[in-house]
Amino acid sequence: MLRARRTARLLSVDCTLGYEVQGPRANFTFNNLASRDPFQHVLDESIRRSPDLPTAERPAPSAGNRVFRVEVPAGPLAVDERTPVDEAAGG
Repeated sequence: MLRARRTARLLSVDCTLGYEVQGPRANFTFNNLASRDPFQHVLDESIRRSPDLPTAERPAPSAGNRVFRVEVPAGPLAVDERTPVDEAAGG
């Protein structure tokens, strides 16, 4: 008897970004979040911002993508993302 067996293909999405806001405030939209769709499974998602400001996450117009927005006061902004993904989840 033959059995199909799914093999996990694990990826690690690691991203560190740094900015310096010169004006009184700036709005950022980040499109670096891993997609949540039938073709992959986000195993964990760690996104740290410094300073720790509230964000608004929403689906992007493109298929499966997600974005988050943040309003930042003058000064530095650091965004650090660590997301392991099983890319063979759907297939």
